[in-house]
Amino acid sequence: MKTRTHGLDKKEMELVRLLMADCKSTGDIQAKLKKLFAGTIEQMLEAEMDEHLGYCSPPRKTQKNDTQNAKKRLKLPLNDI
Repeated sequence: MKTRTHGLDKKEMELVRLLMADCKSTGDIQAKLKKLFAGTIEQMLEAEMDEHLGYCSPPRKTQKNDTQNAKKRLKLPLNDI
């Protein structure tokens, strides 16, 4: 028996299977899709707002950045004052 894919690729079909895993009714499916859609829209709006405000993702911490952020002392010759 051939499984119908309704034009979906393998990853999309896997997502469908995951969404339907514990659904017992069409209401369960609708509730999951509503949550998924709301979360997707929220992430898109946050990304759009971050871009609009000029925010960028925080830099990754590396050993080099850690040493650059250490406190530094400024040495000034006192003769010039």
